[in-house]
Amino acid sequence: MPDPETIIKITKILAIALGIIKTKIPEKIGEKIGEAIGEDLAQFYKLVSKLTIETIKKVKPSNRPKSFVISYPNTECNIELVITTHKADRVLNSLTKEKLQTIADKIELLINLEPEKIQFVYNDDDCWEFNYLLSKNGSVIGTIKSFNKRNQLYNEILEKQNNEEKENS
Repeated sequence: MPDPETIIKITKILAIALGIIKTKIPEKIGEKIGEAIGEDLAQFYKLVSKLTIETIKKVKPSNRPKSFVISYPNTECNIELVITTHKADRVLNSLTKEKLQTIADKIELLINLEPEKIQFVYNDDDCWEFNYLLSKNGSVIGTIKSFNKRNQLYNEILEKQNNEEKENS
């Protein structure tokens, strides 16, 4: 059985407000938009707080890790932020503008690789780190850690299939 996963899709306005993506807004327009974005951001934090608390309380089995995925689908590429935790406050702490600034900087560099999808994970040091990139031509660029995790899951699936075949023989 897979671990519980909660997916939250956000809009471009929230992605800008959180600092996931950078944009240039003229100063006069920015002041007016800033107030509206501030309200949206406050509502977003309330939603995420309530959602994470309820998910952690109610998801079974309670001993399994809970993953929260913040997904920002857009025309350039899909961006995913993955937080795996048992603590609701850790999810909120991961979504501060200061922590998300590193993602915006990395995305600016990675966009030159023509990505279809970029995934970041929130590590044990409470920092966002690049996990992998799937390019539009199908190639994958990732960390050794992400490939090792994939290989481990693949081996577990093969082992389970082999055990089932032995039981059925």
